[in-house]
Amino acid sequence: MLNSFDRLLERATMGDAEAQYQLAEHFSLSYHIKDHRAYAAKWYCTAAKQGHVKAQYAFGDCCWYGRGAIQNYEYAAKFYAQAAEQGHVQAQCNLGNCYMLGKGVRQDYGQAVKWYAKAAEQGDDLAQCNLGHCYLRGDGVKQDVMKAIEWFLKSADQGNADALNTLKELRSFMR
Repeated sequence: MLNSFDRLLERATMGDAEAQYQLAEHFSLSYHIKDHRAYAAKWYCTAAKQGHVKAQYAFGDCCWYGRGAIQNYEYAAKFYAQAAEQGHVQAQCNLGNCYMLGKGVRQDYGQAVKWYAKAAEQGDDLAQCNLGHCYLRGDGVKQDVMKAIEWFLKSADQGNADALNTLKELRSFMR
């Protein structure tokens, strides 16, 4: 008789992308065991290649941080992009970071703004804050302090510390 882990492993081995993702999640919870990080990355990658959006995002993180996989910003950007195209909010924000920093892709502030905006409009506080910084500095958009403040306020309303601190700094400059 198979236990639940064995059944999950069997389904994953048979090509079930959801089972592969769940198996990767199981291994990722044991992140303190080095071999388990590699197993997690392997199964995230396998599910990601089948189009599993959460696995694409998770494998992007594995590649970005070098968790269970060799750190590779190009692969991270590739898998973030796949998940972002499917509407994954955190992947959209992370893809914006790739473009902002020029890691894994050619630096392109316009693309960074595009992806930050997609995530920000879905309520992601980090993307809202990042978009605020873009408007504040004029990175990829026409500089607009009022729009920056609008995005910082949305982010701060969700408790984003960077947005709160930036608003405090702006307030002191505007006095």
